[in-house]
Amino acid sequence: MNKYTQVTFNDLFNTLKTIEEEFNYRFLYSFIGFEVSPSVRLKLIDWDKNVGACLQGAGLEKEKEIWDSRKGNMDNVKTYIATSRSLLYSFLAGVENRNGIRNTPLFDLDIVQTTRPYIEKFAVQANICYENGCYDACIVMLRRLIEVLIIDCFEAYKLQDKIKDSDGHYFFLKDLINRFSEEINFPKSRNICGSLKSLKKLGDIGSHGKNLVQK
Repeated sequence: MNKYTQVTFNDLFNTLKTIEEEFNYRFLYSFIGFEVSPSVRLKLIDWDKNVGACLQGAGLEKEKEIWDSRKGNMDNVKTYIATSRSLLYSFLAGVENRNGIRNTPLFDLDIVQTTRPYIEKFAVQANICYENGCYDACIVMLRRLIEVLIIDCFEAYKLQDKIKDSDGHYFFLKDLINRFSEEINFPKSRNICGSLKSLKKLGDIGSHGKNLVQK
């Protein structure tokens, strides 16, 4: 990666941080609840396009294809910013380490093929992050994967109301895992509940605070 591209990536990260700060300020000092302000939404849309242009300008065609194919929900600004930042970091690290030693894939992608597009995309991104040593980004993607898989389990058995609050919103991951562990209507392996809680703890480390997830 040349110096110009490195500077461009840094500018993208700085811009995203500024947008995040504006969102946090408007959220704290307004009465709009979780509604995204038009100003923040427009800035996120422009930023998203700029990332794509940067990837294309750097000749990162595979990375641009992944970026363009993802489904970023800008209504959930915090999640969108966290996952977008993690994915962009994984691209950056991947380019910087292309001449170095890469990790073997975290898991075989055959297990998610022909499932659902969003499951495949989350799994692919988790593997890319892991292969390039971006363990915080990897665990964030695994956290998202766990969340949608639990929801899919309940929806498959038409039990989704068990994991929704009074407003019809799905629970956060901690409560999803608890409800999943307690549910008797579908089979689970002996160790899966404990493993999910461990992954959730790692996901919290990767998403919040100063500590880093280790390999």
